[in-house]
Amino acid sequence: MSMNPVGWLVAQWGARRSARIQAAYRRLFRGEDAELVLADLAAFTMAGESTFVAGSPDLSAHFEGARRVWLHIASMLDLDPRAIPKPPPEE
Repeated sequence: MSMNPVGWLVAQWGARRSARIQAAYRRLFRGEDAELVLADLAAFTMAGESTFVAGSPDLSAHFEGARRVWLHIASMLDLDPRAIPKPPPEE
């Protein structure tokens, strides 16, 4: 599957609904809590790491699937998927 996530969204839901979905992502992932959650998701989905596990194609595929979730969220927010968010500093 080579379609970019936003292209996938339009193909899946149509232009009008996909615009509403993307706007919902942007509302949802706004503010300090969103920064914390985005940083956690980036770490959990191995966004900035290789997902390859030598000798384990199944585990590699599993980790790559998780990473695709990050890439989709990043595309909905117009984030550079390589710019891994850092959690806000502790108070």
